[in-house]
Amino acid sequence: MKVKQVAHLCLIGILLATVFFCGISVEAKPANVFDGKFTVYKRVKETQLLANPDSAYRFRLEWLDENGQVTKIENRRILPEENWLYPVDDQGYATLKAEFEGLEPGSYRLAELGTMQYSFQKGGNYSGKVRTNQNAVYFTLDEETPRASATFISRHHETGAGLWLHL
Repeated sequence: MKVKQVAHLCLIGILLATVFFCGISVEAKPANVFDGKFTVYKRVKETQLLANPDSAYRFRLEWLDENGQVTKIENRRILPEENWLYPVDDQGYATLKAEFEGLEPGSYRLAELGTMQYSFQKGGNYSGKVRTNQNAVYFTLDEETPRASATFISRHHETGAGLWLHL
Protein backbone atom coordinates (compact mmCIF):
# COMPACT_ATOMS: atom_id res chain seq x y z
CA MET A 1 0.00 0.00 0.00
CA LYS A 2 1.07 3.46 -0.67
CA VAL A 3 1.72 5.89 2.18
CA LYS A 4 -1.19 8.10 1.09
CA GLN A 5 -3.67 5.20 1.24
CA VAL A 6 -2.42 4.16 4.68
CA ALA A 7 -2.81 7.71 5.94
CA HIS A 8 -6.41 7.84 4.66
CA LEU A 9 -7.25 4.50 6.31
CA CYS A 10 -5.74 5.68 9.60
CA LEU A 11 -7.75 8.88 9.46
CA ILE A 12 -10.98 6.98 8.81
CA GLY A 13 -10.15 4.62 11.68
CA ILE A 14 -9.55 7.53 14.05
CA LEU A 15 -12.85 9.17 13.07
CA LEU A 16 -14.78 5.91 13.55
CA ALA A 17 -13.14 5.31 16.92
CA THR A 18 -14.01 8.86 18.00
CA VAL A 19 -17.65 8.40 17.04
CA PHE A 20 -17.99 5.00 18.73
CA PHE A 21 -15.92 5.57 21.85
CA CYS A 22 -16.57 9.24 22.62
CA GLY A 23 -20.34 9.14 22.35
CA ILE A 24 -20.60 11.57 19.48
CA SER A 25 -23.77 11.10 17.53
CA VAL A 26 -24.71 12.57 14.22
CA GLU A 27 -28.39 12.91 13.43
CA ALA A 28 -29.99 14.25 10.32
CA LYS A 29 -33.04 16.48 10.81
CA PRO A 30 -36.06 14.86 9.17
CA ALA A 31 -37.17 16.77 6.09
CA ASN A 32 -40.83 16.82 7.16
CA VAL A 33 -40.38 18.64 10.51
CA PHE A 34 -42.74 21.63 10.73
CA ASP A 35 -40.97 24.86 11.66
CA GLY A 36 -43.57 27.61 11.97
CA LYS A 37 -42.69 31.24 12.57
CA PHE A 38 -44.60 34.46 13.27
CA THR A 39 -42.87 37.81 12.93
CA VAL A 40 -44.33 40.84 14.66
CA TYR A 41 -43.26 44.26 13.45
CA LYS A 42 -43.67 47.32 15.64
CA ARG A 43 -43.92 50.73 13.95
CA VAL A 44 -43.35 53.75 16.15
CA LYS A 45 -42.26 57.32 15.43
CA GLU A 46 -38.49 57.53 15.68
CA THR A 47 -38.80 60.81 17.59
CA GLN A 48 -40.66 58.91 20.31
CA LEU A 49 -37.99 56.19 20.38
CA LEU A 50 -35.28 58.80 20.81
CA ALA A 51 -37.29 60.63 23.50
CA ASN A 52 -37.99 57.35 25.40
CA PRO A 53 -34.97 55.11 24.73
CA ASP A 54 -35.86 52.68 27.52
CA SER A 55 -39.35 51.93 26.16
CA ALA A 56 -40.33 48.27 25.85
CA TYR A 57 -43.02 46.90 23.56
CA ARG A 58 -44.54 43.67 24.84
CA PHE A 59 -46.43 41.02 22.92
CA ARG A 60 -48.28 37.93 24.13
CA LEU A 61 -48.70 34.89 21.89
CA GLU A 62 -51.41 32.43 22.90
CA TRP A 63 -51.80 28.93 21.46
CA LEU A 64 -55.48 28.16 20.91
CA ASP A 65 -57.17 24.76 20.88
CA GLU A 66 -60.04 23.81 18.54
CA ASN A 67 -62.51 25.56 20.92
CA GLY A 68 -60.53 28.81 21.00
CA GLN A 69 -59.26 28.18 24.53
CA VAL A 70 -55.71 29.19 25.45
CA THR A 71 -53.41 26.20 25.98
CA LYS A 72 -50.03 27.93 26.20
CA ILE A 73 -48.68 31.49 26.47
CA GLU A 74 -45.37 32.99 25.37
CA ASN A 75 -44.25 36.62 25.72
CA ARG A 76 -41.76 38.70 23.76
CA ARG A 77 -40.37 42.16 24.37
CA ILE A 78 -38.98 44.48 21.76
CA LEU A 79 -36.40 46.79 23.26
CA PRO A 80 -35.34 49.67 20.99
CA GLU A 81 -31.89 49.68 22.58
CA GLU A 82 -31.40 46.10 21.32
CA ASN A 83 -32.84 46.91 17.87
CA TRP A 84 -30.84 50.06 17.21
CA LEU A 85 -30.29 49.20 13.52
CA TYR A 86 -33.99 49.69 12.77
CA PRO A 87 -35.07 51.09 9.39
CA VAL A 88 -36.91 54.42 9.30
CA ASP A 89 -39.42 55.16 6.51
CA ASP A 90 -40.06 58.51 4.82
CA GLN A 91 -42.88 59.26 7.32
CA GLY A 92 -40.47 59.05 10.25
CA TYR A 93 -41.60 55.62 11.53
CA ALA A 94 -39.04 53.15 12.81
CA THR A 95 -39.77 49.45 12.40
CA LEU A 96 -38.70 47.06 15.17
CA LYS A 97 -39.33 43.33 15.15
CA ALA A 98 -39.59 40.20 17.26
CA GLU A 99 -40.00 36.61 16.13
CA PHE A 100 -41.80 33.62 17.58
CA GLU A 101 -40.04 30.57 16.14
CA GLY A 102 -40.47 26.81 16.32
CA LEU A 103 -44.25 27.06 16.29
CA GLU A 104 -46.38 23.97 15.69
CA PRO A 105 -49.24 23.86 13.19
CA GLY A 106 -52.36 25.37 14.73
CA SER A 107 -54.25 28.51 15.67
CA TYR A 108 -52.79 31.44 17.59
CA ARG A 109 -53.70 34.86 18.97
CA LEU A 110 -51.16 37.66 19.30
CA ALA A 111 -51.83 40.85 21.24
CA GLU A 112 -49.70 43.82 22.12
CA LEU A 113 -49.69 44.52 25.83
CA GLY A 114 -50.17 48.21 26.59
CA THR A 115 -47.84 50.53 28.43
CA MET A 116 -48.13 53.88 30.16
CA GLN A 117 -46.92 55.79 27.08
CA TYR A 118 -48.54 53.81 24.24
CA SER A 119 -51.80 52.12 23.36
CA PHE A 120 -52.67 50.00 20.35
CA GLN A 121 -53.85 52.10 17.41
CA LYS A 122 -54.07 49.70 14.47
CA GLY A 123 -52.56 46.71 12.76
CA GLY A 124 -51.64 46.14 9.14
CA ASN A 125 -49.30 44.60 6.59
CA TYR A 126 -50.52 41.08 7.30
CA SER A 127 -49.06 38.04 5.62
CA GLY A 128 -50.31 34.47 5.88
CA LYS A 129 -53.67 33.33 7.21
CA VAL A 130 -54.31 36.31 9.48
CA ARG A 131 -57.44 38.09 10.74
CA THR A 132 -57.89 40.81 13.35
CA ASN A 133 -60.33 41.45 16.17
CA GLN A 134 -59.92 44.70 18.14
CA ASN A 135 -56.29 44.75 19.36
CA ALA A 136 -55.45 41.10 18.61
CA VAL A 137 -54.23 39.27 15.54
CA TYR A 138 -55.46 35.71 14.98
CA PHE A 139 -53.50 33.47 12.64
CA THR A 140 -53.19 29.87 11.58
CA LEU A 141 -50.00 28.07 10.67
CA ASP A 142 -50.12 24.90 8.59
CA GLU A 143 -48.11 23.02 5.96
CA GLU A 144 -49.35 25.41 3.27
CA THR A 145 -48.60 28.56 5.31
CA PRO A 146 -45.86 27.94 7.91
CA ARG A 147 -45.00 31.66 8.20
CA ALA A 148 -47.08 34.73 9.00
CA SER A 149 -46.52 38.31 10.14
CA ALA A 150 -48.29 41.49 11.20
CA THR A 151 -47.40 45.09 11.97
CA PHE A 152 -48.61 46.88 15.10
CA ILE A 153 -48.84 50.66 15.26
CA SER A 154 -49.42 52.44 18.57
CA ARG A 155 -50.58 55.87 19.61
CA HIS A 156 -48.31 57.82 21.99
CA HIS A 157 -49.89 59.37 25.08
CA GLU A 158 -48.22 62.59 26.18
CA THR A 159 -49.94 62.30 29.56
CA GLY A 160 -49.02 58.65 30.17
CA ALA A 161 -52.72 57.70 30.11
CA GLY A 162 -52.30 54.49 28.11
CA LEU A 163 -53.27 50.98 29.12
CA TRP A 164 -51.07 49.32 31.72
CA LEU A 165 -51.00 45.53 32.00
CA HIS A 166 -48.85 43.55 34.41
CA LEU A 167 -47.37 40.23 33.31
